[in-house]
Amino acid sequence: MKEIIVGLAGHIDHGKTSLIKSLTSEFSGTLKEDLKRGMTIDLGIAFLNKHITLIDVPGHENFVKNMISGIHGVDIGLLVIAADDGVMPQTIEHLNIFKLLNISKLIIVVNKIDLVDNEIIEVVKLEILDLLESINFVNFEILDISTKDNIGIDALKKLLENHYHNLLPKDTSGPFRMPIDRVFSIKGFGTVITGLVISGEIKVGDSVSIQPINEVVKVRGLNSHNNKTDKIYIGQRAAINIQNFDKTKIKRGFQVVSNNYFKGSNSIIIKIEILSDINKTIKKNQRVRIQIGTSEVIGKIFILDRNSISSEKKSFVLIHLESPLIANYKDKIIIRHYSPVFTLGGGEIILQASAKNNFINNNKMKLNEVGKLIKELNKIDNNDYIEFIVENHNQEPISIEKLCFNLGILKTQIMELLSTYSNIISITHLYKTWILTKKQKTNLMDLVFNFIKQYFDNNQYITNLTKEVISNKLNMEIDFVDYILNNLNSIKKIEKKDEGWRIYNYVVSLSTNEIKIKQLIMQTLDSEKYNTSSMEDLSKKFLVKETKIIINMLKLCQAEGLVVKINSFIYITTSNINLLKETLVLFFNKKSAINVSEFKNLVNTSRKYAIPIFEYLDKINFTYRVGNERKLIKE
Repeated sequence: MKEIIVGLAGHIDHGKTSLIKSLTSEFSGTLKEDLKRGMTIDLGIAFLNKHITLIDVPGHENFVKNMISGIHGVDIGLLVIAADDGVMPQTIEHLNIFKLLNISKLIIVVNKIDLVDNEIIEVVKLEILDLLESINFVNFEILDISTKDNIGIDALKKLLENHYHNLLPKDTSGPFRMPIDRVFSIKGFGTVITGLVISGEIKVGDSVSIQPINEVVKVRGLNSHNNKTDKIYIGQRAAINIQNFDKTKIKRGFQVVSNNYFKGSNSIIIKIEILSDINKTIKKNQRVRIQIGTSEVIGKIFILDRNSISSEKKSFVLIHLESPLIANYKDKIIIRHYSPVFTLGGGEIILQASAKNNFINNNKMKLNEVGKLIKELNKIDNNDYIEFIVENHNQEPISIEKLCFNLGILKTQIMELLSTYSNIISITHLYKTWILTKKQKTNLMDLVFNFIKQYFDNNQYITNLTKEVISNKLNMEIDFVDYILNNLNSIKKIEKKDEGWRIYNYVVSLSTNEIKIKQLIMQTLDSEKYNTSSMEDLSKKFLVKETKIIINMLKLCQAEGLVVKINSFIYITTSNINLLKETLVLFFNKKSAINVSEFKNLVNTSRKYAIPIFEYLDKINFTYRVGNERKLIKE
């Protein structure tokens, strides 16, 4: 599957529309105003053949916005320059936009050669070469054309065909994405939306989303090259007929996308580049127009590492958008002055956030925190920021689903992509997969281990620490904590203890006096069975002035599984609780229920203890209450 899109640009009246008519015998304009004026003010579409689509964009300075909409995602730029006019303002602006959008293949057509002599043509070509050199555009071809006399038309067709044959097929495996440039309705069919597919493929019957309004719709029909089709894919101009949806809800600039991808962003961090020929600077808090695909939104630029950005300088900036923009990693954008409107430069999106400054882990960042991100971005010189994105999720490693969303690629693609990074690893545990760097994993293992060690140092009498506590204290996903704990266990830095974890070979260190009191507590509680002493009573019996030591020893006995806490005042040894359960089982073999009076007689205790013990047994699902009686829960 291979098609190419050719975007025609150039100054007004330089002959773009007539060139398309010469190539295809079609007028490419789509609006009544286009026909009336004899020029294109919106996008015009024509087909050279079933493989090559021509997009005619407006040349008037008032319609540059529409021009950008038309060439976003094209494979080849075709710049038309009239021989009798030469390089004009929109020639320069359109060429700059080609460069900023990374459209590297360029064909320059010197049109209307029938109006001038050869000397003028050569002067115009020298002017063109100077312009190309000034903006460092190297991959170009120049053709002489006369649409009036049909000179050079066949050579241009052959050149476009050669480009088609030399172009590698596009990968259709990504999530679907199509910026919308038109929306209308057809009687009997309903709403139709058109645009250029820039990623993936869809089929009739598929479910897709319209963003940024987050509406899920079903594909009723598809059309490409004016023909019905069952499938459309990357590189095609296409029309999508959707079922049961009001066209007034859809606007130019929205996008049709795969579900759960490409949602609206309200903050973006971009790598910005200011044009060399405008002699302008971008200042802090400046309002600008941001164009991506077929969308234009207003944004405010925050420059966090300097006061301004001048021509030909590249930097990273934060932009707050006044309305949601469908933006994704590495998307190219055009930045235009707010008023008067002219092109300032362009940029490449590095990070996007659906809410203001929520770039990492959905947590709102302060401007100084964003500034630190930008400082780190400035240190990267290879124009690859994936490792940076992964590692900056710190102790909340990014899930594979979230990274796919951030990068706009599918799971199958991301694993192949990440295999090319020596420092990035994937971890799968409990049916979840996280992506992190090797350094990040080492740091997180150290973080969890040091937290456990410090927790034990600060809490002398505990015997274990649960993963729930670690997750909560470190603000780390509990399933990832479980992975780290098992990893630390495998290298014998920690070990399992009951329902929690402890430092490997950890032993609670007690003083001689603490050991003595612990033994006395166990002996006393064991002998008292179900009429045990309170903490205050134990303090008096052992002549201990401070109740704290009794509390600590009881906590330790509880942590070691030696005693059971019935309530805040009653502790019973585990051995006596087990004996109680055996006694009750024998009782229930003879009788189906037991009341408080029977229980008191059975275990020789008072109501003061009987009621809390009953409640404890209910809590652990050993018994259940029916009126004033308890019954055994049978396993």
